[in-house]
Amino acid sequence: WIALGSCPGSGNKYDFDNEVSTQTQLIVWEWQSESFILKQSGYSNSVTNSYECLAYSPDASLLITGGIDGRLKVWNLFTGFCVSMFTTEHKGPVTAVEFVPGKDGKVFVSCSLDGTVKAFDLNRYRCFRTLAAPSDSKPAQFISLAVDKIGGDFIAAGSHNFFEIFLWSLKTGRLLEMLSGHEAPVSSVKFSPNSNTLYSCSWDCTVRIWNLFEGAKHTREVIKLSSDALCLDIREDGHEFAVATLNGTISFYGAQSGDQLGIGIEGKHDLGRSRYKGEEVDDKYKYFSTFAYSVDGQYLVAAGRSKYVCIYNVKQKLLVKRFEISNNLSLDGFAEFISKRKMQEFGFDMDRIKHRDDESSFAPIALPGVMKSDYADRKLMPIIAVTQIRFSPTMRSFALASTEGVLYYSVDNTTTFNPYELDTSVTLDSYRENISQKHYAQALTQALKFNDWNLIQESLENIPYDQIGFTASTLSLPMVGQLLGHLDKGFEKTGHFEFYVRWVESILIQHACAMKSCPSTEQTTALRRLHQTLKNKHQDLAKIVKLPGPAQDKPNVYDFGTPYEQMYNDLLNKDKNLYTQNGILHMLDRNRRIKLHPEKFQTCRDKFDVIFTCEERVYDQVVEEMNSRSPLDYSTVHIINIDVQDNHEEATIGALLMLKMAQSLAQSKDLDNDIDELLQEFETTINRPLLHTIAFQ
Repeated sequence: WIALGSCPGSGNKYDFDNEVSTQTQLIVWEWQSESFILKQSGYSNSVTNSYECLAYSPDASLLITGGIDGRLKVWNLFTGFCVSMFTTEHKGPVTAVEFVPGKDGKVFVSCSLDGTVKAFDLNRYRCFRTLAAPSDSKPAQFISLAVDKIGGDFIAAGSHNFFEIFLWSLKTGRLLEMLSGHEAPVSSVKFSPNSNTLYSCSWDCTVRIWNLFEGAKHTREVIKLSSDALCLDIREDGHEFAVATLNGTISFYGAQSGDQLGIGIEGKHDLGRSRYKGEEVDDKYKYFSTFAYSVDGQYLVAAGRSKYVCIYNVKQKLLVKRFEISNNLSLDGFAEFISKRKMQEFGFDMDRIKHRDDESSFAPIALPGVMKSDYADRKLMPIIAVTQIRFSPTMRSFALASTEGVLYYSVDNTTTFNPYELDTSVTLDSYRENISQKHYAQALTQALKFNDWNLIQESLENIPYDQIGFTASTLSLPMVGQLLGHLDKGFEKTGHFEFYVRWVESILIQHACAMKSCPSTEQTTALRRLHQTLKNKHQDLAKIVKLPGPAQDKPNVYDFGTPYEQMYNDLLNKDKNLYTQNGILHMLDRNRRIKLHPEKFQTCRDKFDVIFTCEERVYDQVVEEMNSRSPLDYSTVHIINIDVQDNHEEATIGALLMLKMAQSLAQSKDLDNDIDELLQEFETTINRPLLHTIAFQ
């Protein structure tokens, strides 16, 4: 193999005239077959791979990045490769990207200086919605973006040139409000995780808190700051938010009260010293331009125009760790001191002396408004800077967009053998002996000390089903967090889904109280990853229909959209007697006369007056689904449950009862006021308990 790296050319006259886009590329060439097996390209038509923004997917498997050339890239974090790229949708630099919650990590939105906010679908890899601000003269330049974390329907974008916040509905694409009040560019906007509240900060030294249901001119509170606000972030529980300002301070405030919470973080000294070409002072840019809370809210990672990234403990306001992101000496601002080689006889710094032209006798000056680098300068030195930083939802990593590209830091590594509390008594022979003598708890403990997945899997799957609870109770709390992380891997690598779910259930039953009283980052991360894995598995199982087969391990599996007619004919041909005796053919015959194929309530967007359920578990799921949707006109829907056993006789009786109940409710002229009395009367008549609640649609 031959690896070839290319960088942009100087941009000659032919390139400019013919709009040739030079870019950085890495190509791995297989010389025997004379073909390349890998091709990865960088960002920008300029001299650096300058990334502007990034966002993690909810399951932390994908990373979306945006660059100054208007391109959006989708990265697979497990392989480290770019899997897709959107090149033509934006015509200007991409300034912010966000994933839409509740869409299984398949929908994200981006904003750009070209005046558009675009929504993308990762199932079909296409742009399906374009949002723009109405303008008669010039388009709004968007520099900040936020997505509603409750329903995922509201999209907010802050403007650089209009000083306003634009609010759209993602479903309809309509512009809902234009929030006015800021007197300078809106540098950051964030939605509260648990309420319909929007937080915004601006270069006008204010933070504004907006209630979305009160209208465009109703700011709930205005918080005055001591300096220009550059970035804002809200803790995951929604009780606290922080603001980074131009004077190098990160201040913390109560989300409900708006009061400042103690002292802030003074980060000027943590960012280190930086010498810039042509600058007289070295602390001019010592401030945090981006930061992010960790998922548990205990830590905060921050960066700016510096080669350092800082991690702070939020409670103690102390620096925990500092990373140096680059060793590239060609970047402006990397050096902390003046090199002696550039010092002249009388102490002058050569980098700060502008050589005058003999003929015109004037010194070249930087273009006005240039903050990153002066591209008009013949000797261009890109400035080292971090434009955005994000914590992973699993808290196992964080990523940053910088002048050098995207940098990804993770506590996970590829080491297969990483022992834990090993001593001389823990050997492979003793482990095998415990397995053979059925000492399952000791064998599992030794496998966890080896920290080897193959041994852990072997010990887990040797433990009988009825002894899982006892074995889980013998584990220490540190080993519980370790085992939860391995169980997350087990769901992906084995087919014993129910067996591993039983392990997770037993661990939570035995150790939930201890884990809650003594929380740790490892346990919290493992539980979040397990939750996401089980959610993904649940979604995969929801795509199939499983019917009983000739044996317990040989079910009949069909795709969810398979018509009942096809299922009926298939089972009829396989074994008519068997499926007639167990009632499957009768059930399919009944279903095919009612509807074409199985349907999901989650995908139905029709409006209802009343919804009936026949099982309390289904009732809870329907209520949860209706509450998770964004109401359109806030019309009421009554959800009623009447327990019906899942057999033919009870189903017939239950259907008649629900028909009678529906007829009784249909006769009411004011259902919202009369329904309580009608349900109480009906409950007494049938002598069955009823459940009832109201939702909005």
